[in-house]
Amino acid sequence: MYVLKGHDFWLATTNISQSWYWNNVVKMKNLVLEIAGSPAQAIQLLEGCSTNLKYNTRLMYDSVRSCSPQVSWHNLVNSKGCHPKHSFAGMMVMHNALPTIDNLVRRGLSLVNRCALCEACSEDAHHIFFHCSFSRHLLNNMGIWLGLSFRSVSLFTIAQDFASRRSTCRQRICFMATIYYLWNERNARIFKGVESYVDNLSVKI
Repeated sequence: MYVLKGHDFWLATTNISQSWYWNNVVKMKNLVLEIAGSPAQAIQLLEGCSTNLKYNTRLMYDSVRSCSPQVSWHNLVNSKGCHPKHSFAGMMVMHNALPTIDNLVRRGLSLVNRCALCEACSEDAHHIFFHCSFSRHLLNNMGIWLGLSFRSVSLFTIAQDFASRRSTCRQRICFMATIYYLWNERNARIFKGVESYVDNLSVKI
């Protein structure tokens, strides 16, 4: 090959004198080497990701990605018809990754920890969803609209109930929207000084 000039491809390095395309090929080669460990294993990996001499991206992805156990609420946040923003907010709260005040304090910020929704308790995801009196009222409104009664106000218990095969797509979408609009209301109160009534949020959902 002209670029290699007789040198081993697996030892090739990027060079500003070569084309952007070639340098990206070398970068991908380095990535495959890092994953596989050696040229021989890299060749074996690439051959295993080919079908009828055609490279299969899905096979490569499945072979290098790390797999974790499937969470019980996966079909809830990925429910058909659910708005992407609602799904994302739901996934974040399930992972306790929302920037609630307790999470920000753990990161070193000096903040007064008080729930912006009820102003009666400290704020964490467990409280906002759905131990807070404001969020519990909203959840009850959604329950009446959907014809449901909740056996618990625990987020994960409710999520598991909604994630079950017994729940309908409409119910799952409504639950994800409830999470989104609660978080949106919390942020509006903190950053904009704007408040909505529970019934107004119920109508939005």
